[in-house]
Amino acid sequence: MKAGIVQMLAALGLLADTSRVGLLLTCDEESGSGTSRSLIEEQARRSGAVLVGEPSTPEGHLKVARKGGSVYRLTAHGRAAHAGVEPHRGVNATVEAAHQVLALAALGGASGAGAPAGTTVTPTLLAAGTTTNTVPRARASPSTCAPGPGPSWTGSTRRSGRWRRGRRVPR
Repeated sequence: MKAGIVQMLAALGLLADTSRVGLLLTCDEESGSGTSRSLIEEQARRSGAVLVGEPSTPEGHLKVARKGGSVYRLTAHGRAAHAGVEPHRGVNATVEAAHQVLALAALGGASGAGAPAGTTVTPTLLAAGTTTNTVPRARASPSTCAPGPGPSWTGSTRRSGRWRRGRRVPR
């Protein structure tokens, strides 16, 4: 990001006339542009062209596309029980979620799971339990990113039943 800003400022310095050029820098892109989205959309509507100052790859290649993304939510339902007195009465959703998150991560293109090369599946958020002495429930939110332009990988939704039904924790 910082390299892109330097490149944009250097390019602006080379222009004889910048009266019709705007530069918009935002700081919340990685988190979904929650506070800057309306400003970005407003400025985009006013613009004849938009350039994104994304820096090159480590090999020096120009970035001309970006991965598409989707976010899925996995919820493992367990059965609460006291963890010290009667854990055998519970179904530990955290352990189940851990198994399922590993199965989801394996769906990426590098694993040969049928996804296009370059597809990534990255578990990003995991929440489980409410107390330290209770067998917990759990929820995971993996982010799936497919390569840029071209056919999209719809297998993630078709394959979702496979990992949902493949529970590992006995009930």
